[in-house]
Amino acid sequence: MDQRRISEQADVHDPPRLYHRPVADRLAALAGFSPLHLIADAMAQSASDVAKPVSLPEMALGPANASVTITEYASMTCSHCAAFNENVFPKIKSEYIDTGKVRYVFREFPLDSKAAVASMLARCNRQGRCPKIFAVIDMMFKKLDEWSLPADPLQVSFVSSLPLA
Repeated sequence: MDQRRISEQADVHDPPRLYHRPVADRLAALAGFSPLHLIADAMAQSASDVAKPVSLPEMALGPANASVTITEYASMTCSHCAAFNENVFPKIKSEYIDTGKVRYVFREFPLDSKAAVASMLARCNRQGRCPKIFAVIDMMFKKLDEWSLPADPLQVSFVSSLPLA
């Protein structure tokens, strides 16, 4: 059957010629619309691109010119992050950050709306002083079960005692 007769038999609602091409031609046409090139672009990031500050000011401790920078991505409702804050971070802070060997950057990675609220609360101090921010983060992690389980995380007893001023 020639191409002209196939076209005459096609339904009025069929897209023109798409059904009449060989399979290889149809696959090639679809490949042009593939989102795979977007994935490749997303993965093509260098370490320096990832280390650049984002729109919010960095929450960092330690000298900016330290030879090593540790960047932690944490969710304020993550029990593993809270355990790290309680058991591991104090040792890193005393042995590396306080001695000027390491710069530590904390970045929020909220896993739910309560974590987002807690991250915003930690940033709510008037002068943006990092020691105050880290004091709030420390208190939020220590009292994680107290504030993350209630229906409204702002209706808990210790919020008024947060060092925000």
